[in-house]
This record gives sequence, structure tokens and C-alpha cells, in this order.
Amino acid sequence: MALTPESQRALMDILKVKQPESIAAPLSPYEAIQADRGLLSTDPVIANLQKVGRGVKSLLEPETPLDYLMSGLGPAKAVGKGAKKIGEKISFQKFKELSDKGKMNFARTVKQDKQSLLKKKSKAQDFTPNSFDEQIQYDSGEFTQKLIDELGKKGLYVLDDMYGKVIVGQTKKDAEFLRDANSGWEFGKSYGYTDEDIARFYTNIKGGGDPKRGYEVYLKDL
Repeated sequence: MALTPESQRALMDILKVKQPESIAAPLSPYEAIQADRGLLSTDPVIANLQKVGRGVKSLLEPETPLDYLMSGLGPAKAVGKGAKKIGEKISFQKFKELSDKGKMNFARTVKQDKQSLLKKKSKAQDFTPNSFDEQIQYDSGEFTQKLIDELGKKGLYVLDDMYGKVIVGQTKKDAEFLRDANSGWEFGKSYGYTDEDIARFYTNIKGGGDPKRGYEVYLKDL
């Protein structure tokens, strides 16, 4: 039976194959690793915050009023009586006192991170591979073994989750605390920053310079 013009057009529409508008060039091994890692910052604090869904832009630029309302920040949590340090539900007055005394810290080098651990100035540090060469060394086991030889044999605990994340802590508990950290104050505590500096971080970075806003984000992170 012959097809009508309408039937022919319908059949052609069904048989049409959409051609791709462009063909992506294959990724190099380095590009593939970077894509898989989400183009993380070399700053361990920012890098770890990125891993929990907070991009560098949100860290460095204040949110708009709409972003703030949509962020899920409700009424401030109840403040514990007598609380005086970061990691507790301190009052806004105490938070601001700490923030006023604190300072912003620059990213440290790997060498400085190791010295901080050896001198017991920090509880843990993240040494997760950040380059293609380091990733190759990690895959061969050489990367972690070097840390064991350099730091593990001096009494520090080397935690390798076997999925690319390597953390060194004063103890196993310290290493696991940093591994599971997902807020600014938790990372700050691990890296050895003072309560004052952590409060300043919340004021300047998460609060856009506004201590009240930084304080609300801090309470939400508890």
C-alpha cells in the first residue's frame, strides 16, 4: 500500500537522526583528573569546603539578600550559657569579641603543613594529591608511603581512604575528625587556627564583613 504524503513525512521525522552540533576533544589524563576532582582550590580549607558543595565564589563574594533568604538560615539557635569557645553555641557578643581580635590566614605550603604537624601546632592536615604527578604517585602507592616514612614514623597517624584522600593527624581521632569535617570551624580547628581567627573567617568570608551575618552562618554550621 502506497504511503500518503503525510505518512511519508511522519516516517521521515521518525527516522531522522540528530547530528551532534560539535564533537568534544578527548580529555588528557590531567584534565580528566581535574574534572573528576572538581577543579578544587590548592588552599586546603577552600578545597574541602568546595567538596561539600560550597564553591569558591560563594566563599569570596557575599550572597545577595535573596540567596540569604533561600539559604535555609532560620532563627538563631539557642545559645549555651557560659560557652566561650568556637565549636560551642557562644553568644553574638562573644563571637564578635573573638572576631575583632582575629586575623585572616593565607594558604600554607605543604612544607609548612608538615612543620605545623611536627611542631604540634595543628591537629591534622590534608595532603590529598593536587597534581597529575602526585596522582600518579598516589596510584602507585609511593605518595602515601613517603608520608608514612616522613611523618608516620615520627608518631603521626597517616589516614589513606584508598580513594585519593590522604590525611595526617596527631592521632587517628584527629585524622578522622578532619576527614569528616564539613564546616569552616571544623577545618579551622583541625588546621590549628585560633578561635579568634576562625571567628574572623566567618565574619569576613561567610558574612561578607558583617559579624551578625557571619555569626548566623556559624550557628548553622554547629
